[in-house]
Amino acid sequence: MENEIIKISSKENNSSYSESIAQISESVRIIGQTLSKMFGYDNTVSDLKKLGETLAKLASTAYMSSVKEAINSIVASAYEAEKNPNSYFNYVKYRKLLREFHWAWLFNITPEELKLLLEKANNEEEFDELAASFFDDGKIQSMFSFITEMLPRRHRVMFKQVKFAFNNKCYALVNSSVMSIIDNLLSVVIKNKGRSTRKEILNPIIKFYFDNYRLGDIGFAIEISILSNNIDLLFDDYSFGGRINVGTHKKVRRHLSLHGVKYSNQRIDSIMVLNTLATLMKNMKYLKPFENSLIYKGKKFLINLNEKAIYKRINKQLKLNQSV
Repeated sequence: MENEIIKISSKENNSSYSESIAQISESVRIIGQTLSKMFGYDNTVSDLKKLGETLAKLASTAYMSSVKEAINSIVASAYEAEKNPNSYFNYVKYRKLLREFHWAWLFNITPEELKLLLEKANNEEEFDELAASFFDDGKIQSMFSFITEMLPRRHRVMFKQVKFAFNNKCYALVNSSVMSIIDNLLSVVIKNKGRSTRKEILNPIIKFYFDNYRLGDIGFAIEISILSNNIDLLFDDYSFGGRINVGTHKKVRRHLSLHGVKYSNQRIDSIMVLNTLATLMKNMKYLKPFENSLIYKGKKFLINLNEKAIYKRINKQLKLNQSV
């Protein structure tokens, strides 16, 4: 009889052990997925909740009771990160949503303000309405002043006329002119200045920063990655062989206006392209180390410069004393 009890007890323990192992495996899988999404810039609150629920179940088992406090601490920290507008978790979310709503980081907005705007918007059109309210006359004039001060001298006459056009509601002229300035500024990183493509031009630069530097030293790279999404939208290529459908609320596109196919005369489009220019001007110093370093090969941009030379340029810019 005693042996039978031992056998039953052993079976129950084995069953409990198997369930715990299964829960551990499931937790490891979800942790892996969540971290992968986080560093791939696609993490969501639902992933975080699912992770928390699974870890909570795991912590309730006899085999994992000793790590319950540590697991609870991880989950609590994750939720705190979601609440903190300045956390990396939220910057990842800002990047995802601004890509969906087709904006660069808004001019002179705080993370707290941006978090509130993004939480109120369910789609691009709703966010555009909120952005239009954010960019009141004072903010727009500040943005014009900032761009004017930062622009190379060769663009200032044109930009003075851009301001005149904006104040007179000539938004199609604003859009075309500002995109031509953005086009020219981006050419600084290209070896062959005659190359007209600009889509995905910032991808190798962003990758270099993230692959070779600590995030704490290159916080600006997240803002550049958000800017990159917006530039890719503005400089998207279109085929003129059939009907052209611009499937976003904001209709402005460089390729279409350059060839006289379609223009946008929407005020929100002009605010968006001006905001893109302001963000680009703000971050030009971080693109400067890659001057004349990109070539276009195999339908994508590649860095064609000795890595040590780039390290030296970047470290000089960042004033870092890292060994190369």
